Amino acid sequence: MHWKNVYGTYVPCYLLINLKQTNVLLTDIKDIDERDKRIFFHENTHFLQNITGGFGHSHIWYTYDRMRQIVSDLQKNAGNEITIPVKNPVTQYQELLADVMRSMEGSYHARKPVDDNTAFAEIANMYLNESFQKLYPGKKLYFLNLQLEDDRKQKADYSFGESAVSETMAYLMESKHFGEEKVANFPYKACQKVAGYIGTDFTDNKEWLFALCDMAMVCNYPGMAFYTMLLDMHHQNFKPQNTEEIYTEGEKLMKARGWDIWKDFETNKNNSIHVIKELFNHPIFKETLDWFIYILETGFKYRKENPYFMLNLYREESPFEGSWADIYTTFGTPQLHNAEQQRFFRAPLVMKDIEAMIEPLYLLSMKQVHDTLYHGKPNCDLIECCRGAKVGPEVDYRCKTEPWLRAKDEKTCAYGAQWMLFGLADKKVV
Repeated sequence: MHWKNVYGTYVPCYLLINLKQTNVLLTDIKDIDERDKRIFFHENTHFLQNITGGFGHSHIWYTYDRMRQIVSDLQKNAGNEITIPVKNPVTQYQELLADVMRSMEGSYHARKPVDDNTAFAEIANMYLNESFQKLYPGKKLYFLNLQLEDDRKQKADYSFGESAVSETMAYLMESKHFGEEKVANFPYKACQKVAGYIGTDFTDNKEWLFALCDMAMVCNYPGMAFYTMLLDMHHQNFKPQNTEEIYTEGEKLMKARGWDIWKDFETNKNNSIHVIKELFNHPIFKETLDWFIYILETGFKYRKENPYFMLNLYREESPFEGSWADIYTTFGTPQLHNAEQQRFFRAPLVMKDIEAMIEPLYLLSMKQVHDTLYHGKPNCDLIECCRGAKVGPEVDYRCKTEPWLRAKDEKTCAYGAQWMLFGLADKKVV
């Protein structure tokens, strides 16, 4: 899953923002130009969604647990070969889970032949995911499908999920502080389109819409949470006296449907921490692990103690002062890469004494090993990062074709170190 556009991306679970249109060395966010500030601000909203929401923590748990289970299975296997991509009962099970997560995430852009500029939601239908039925026979989990139609009567399906909610919310935050821009209706105004389909007052009230998106992101299933809360509020003719009431009413409505969002959120957080402790179980990862756990623990605590802190951020006059200043102090920044893969990172204030020892690149090297084993990817995408690094081994031909061979180097890279620590260095890769 990537939250992405032509200017920037946020890679959830690995806590990375890519600013793809700037070559400026990122030393202070306040010093970059307005376009880059705007992109950073949008992607940093995704970072906050990721670390302070139930869906974000469930995605972290799911992503890292897949890696843990694949590696654990390979370690138990007495064979001396690894065929990539790994295909066995473990990965088959994980593929079913991946399909369920894709349904939760939903569609990104509107599918062709529909014209995004004129597309609207004509029909909304609930559907069951077949993979979920295979994983959990007898249980039901519904997802929302929109049938879009444009002014030429062209039609296409659009799975309304987390992508629509998170991108609508991030664009509302971005445009509040940096002004409106021409953007794709799907996903950046998808929640407004759904509100228009239902015919609620939320359609034209941006602060209400932002709050409802934010509340939905606390839940494991943001797409369905947004839709069902909106529908229930509409049927009950709910008119909030203030925007904060949307959060309290939303929580009440979800509880009535049997969704204990705070219990689920805490479970996701605890399981995420358990899994990453197993994966990063080596002294060289200590400071990075401490940082990652701090981000997850603090993200949960910060949200629980102030469920509408994102609303306060939305209301601020400046995206770098007031409540935003506390956010940068509390969470620092995720790792930032510019177009030349030059890196910038700022630790939370309470971790400044170990900032130099925190290496967010370890999370990305974990992703590279995952992509080798699960997707059969034979090259490492960190080549440019390593090439521009001031310390560490030099990039060579193996990085493009067989990065696992670097595990036995006397001075290895992040990828090689993790391959070795997982006990895979003596296995032949086919």
